Amino acid sequence: MKKIIYLFVLSLSFSVAKAQSIPNGSFETWSTGTPNLPLSWTSAGLLAKISSITVNSSTKLPTHQLLCIGLGNAVVGTTGIIGQVYQKFPFTTRPKSIRFDCMYFPSTSVPGQFAGVQVIMTKWNGTSHDTIANGTITLNGAAIIDWASVAIDLAPLYKSGVTANPDSCFLRFRLFPNSFGQVSANALMFIVDAAKFSDNAASFEESIANIGRPSQLTLYPNPAKSETKISFTMKCNSKVRVDIMDLEGRIVKQVDPTDTFSGKNEMNLDCDGMKNGIYIVKLTSENGVNSTKLILAK
Repeated sequence: MKKIIYLFVLSLSFSVAKAQSIPNGSFETWSTGTPNLPLSWTSAGLLAKISSITVNSSTKLPTHQLLCIGLGNAVVGTTGIIGQVYQKFPFTTRPKSIRFDCMYFPSTSVPGQFAGVQVIMTKWNGTSHDTIANGTITLNGAAIIDWASVAIDLAPLYKSGVTANPDSCFLRFRLFPNSFGQVSANALMFIVDAAKFSDNAASFEESIANIGRPSQLTLYPNPAKSETKISFTMKCNSKVRVDIMDLEGRIVKQVDPTDTFSGKNEMNLDCDGMKNGIYIVKLTSENGVNSTKLILAK
């Protein structure tokens, strides 16, 4: 990975606010005046409020107001501390997704580390809390070196057969090294901003599970004669393999994995030796797949 420089404005104190209803499903409430951490967030490990972050000589600003949250791992003496931030607040609807902007820098030197989002929703029945939803969604794969808007579908987290609305939600963003002994400072970074619940389900394109797949895939010219150009966008650096298949799924041509980078990418595709007809061009990255139709008319 190219050199990444993190610029943090650290805060060791928090403003504590009485829990209240969250307008528009948003749980990022900022204090007035001097920017502070979101009210009622509780941290453990390394938590930073970030006014900017420099990635490959490019300065990235928060997408919502003046600051965003940065999670990292810390080492105090010889003890590893896992970065995390969480809060509990009243919430009385059944949202279909959680949405946020993020950047993600997984460790290239310490294996087994990743970021995750935990959601627990409960309802008080008079004597105990009934579980409405519970689960953790993890973010694996290659680095996301620019802000990416993602969504997590909450349907799989709702308990089967339970139709009641919750009255409380616990939300946690955290890092998951596979052992405390492997934690090293800044080996893993997860930057989050503009987090909120939504009544819209996560589409395939915006799902966090597909964040590393090629998108905006086009071919030109198409129809093509002897060659065409593949244009696509990546949200993270990744190797991408190209397969050309006939309509019966047989591979007729293959391009070995090629390094691609965050942003727009283009590749030339030689169609020599192929017959006229309709084909499927499939791009496979380290984190997802996308495909489109190619018409060959020589």
